[in-house]
Amino acid sequence: MEKNLVIMIALGAIILVAVLYKLTKSVMFGEGSNSGDNLFISEKDIYEQTRLSIANGNHPVAQKLAKKYLKENPKHDKLRVILARSYYDTGELNEAIEQFEILKKVYPDRIDIILMLADSYRRTGQNNNAIDTYLQLLENTPDSIDVLLPLAELYDSVNHKKSALNIYRRILNLDISEREKINYYYQTASLYKDLGEFDDAIEYVNFGLNVDAQNIKLLYLYKDLCSLVGDTDKEIEVMNKLLVLAPTDAYLQLDLVTLYYKAGMYNQALDIAIPALKTPNADIQVLQDIISNIYIKTNRIEEGISNLETIMKSYPNSIRLTETLAYAYRVYGKYEESVELYEKLINWSDVKRAKAYNSELSSVYCDWALYLYNMGNTKDVFSKFEEALKLNPDNPDIYEGLSRVNFLAKNYSDAVRQMQKAIDLDPSNCDYYIFLGDIYCEINNTYDAERMYKEAIFINPDNPVCRAKLGVIKVKQKEMQNALEHLSIAVKLDENNWDYIYNLALAYELSGDTKNAFEAYNRVLELNPDHKEAAKNLKMLKNSM
Repeated sequence: MEKNLVIMIALGAIILVAVLYKLTKSVMFGEGSNSGDNLFISEKDIYEQTRLSIANGNHPVAQKLAKKYLKENPKHDKLRVILARSYYDTGELNEAIEQFEILKKVYPDRIDIILMLADSYRRTGQNNNAIDTYLQLLENTPDSIDVLLPLAELYDSVNHKKSALNIYRRILNLDISEREKINYYYQTASLYKDLGEFDDAIEYVNFGLNVDAQNIKLLYLYKDLCSLVGDTDKEIEVMNKLLVLAPTDAYLQLDLVTLYYKAGMYNQALDIAIPALKTPNADIQVLQDIISNIYIKTNRIEEGISNLETIMKSYPNSIRLTETLAYAYRVYGKYEESVELYEKLINWSDVKRAKAYNSELSSVYCDWALYLYNMGNTKDVFSKFEEALKLNPDNPDIYEGLSRVNFLAKNYSDAVRQMQKAIDLDPSNCDYYIFLGDIYCEINNTYDAERMYKEAIFINPDNPVCRAKLGVIKVKQKEMQNALEHLSIAVKLDENNWDYIYNLALAYELSGDTKNAFEAYNRVLELNPDHKEAAKNLKMLKNSM
């Protein structure tokens, strides 16, 4: 068997050499210049020799042989086909295109040739030619996945998103299995996302997830879409599914921790963040920063400070961690330490960032002044305010602080003036209006107090404090309907605040709604059994029923 194979190869080589010799001779000496017959080589022989060379993997020889023959016999279309295929298979696409363009005119209905021409255009970056060729194919083969898919990809690559989207939707209508469709669901959803049509994108993601609920590509896309539409609950749900599939994905863990943190779901954030510190490639600085911030926000400030001081031994020059520790010292009342860190941050920073740190440092001095005043150390109070003003004279916190000091000192006109200055500097701060309203209440200026609380509500309708305070004013003004409206909203926003509930109970009682008043007083006593006024009013209410 092996002997016969060797003989066949040898014979093929001899014939090939003979053919090449004849061709070379014809070119060198001008023989056979008019026809293939003059070359003494039949069309069948040249075709077979070219095919045999290709079959043996000797494409250069086959291509040279075919090109020489076609130069003298350009109408040997069968030979041109295998020459074009040889160029195509070896990645010599410009040469393939040259041959396929000739063949397209000869065989306008041969799908395989036109497909290879279209693909050659695509792979050489001739996108417009490729698109035109695929569109021609589409007229005769409207349901061919081999035409539709590269056409969709081409449209996407040249940023014709809507055209690509239409093609992918056509593919999804083909009679193919749901499993095959999953990637097309993904592509369709991605295009809808790029076009800003997020609801449609989510719809197609769900189509894909109905087929494969654990498809990671679709789940990651779903996560991004949930973020874009602001559906935090669904985003968290999707990210938890992803975390089951990719439990060591450090980036996913960090994203989920950040999402929980921003949503105020601190326990859930810690449940992910603390174990995530051991994940390879974890961003330790960011995770530790979030953990420490959670401790600070949940009034575990000492724990937050301890955590930060420990981690900063490993990252002494971390701006992020230094910022958080400086803030933690501030809220904990360690003002000297806070000042020291903010001064360090200022030295590290460019001009723009240093200005922001100056403002933070200004607020530290302001807090320090208030602390000294409350401790009875009035001597150094105004020197701290002066330091704050030097750092940032436009810091509204300073004027709020001065207002509070003047308020406690019963210098009400100065308190009003300073608080109005704070509002002028930061007119979007709801708390400033509330405090100014409190000052007006203190001096029995109900009209201006009511005006300030209404301004606060306009800025933040979901702030329970201004709602409750305005409700109390309306009770005093005997405008019970308005009082009940604002107090009910306050209780809804802060349902365990017994002061709000007590004032709501009073409003119910004064409006003659004894049933709701009775329930509200009982609720106050559930939350605070020592509330004497609620107990007294409830007893009187029972006696009157």
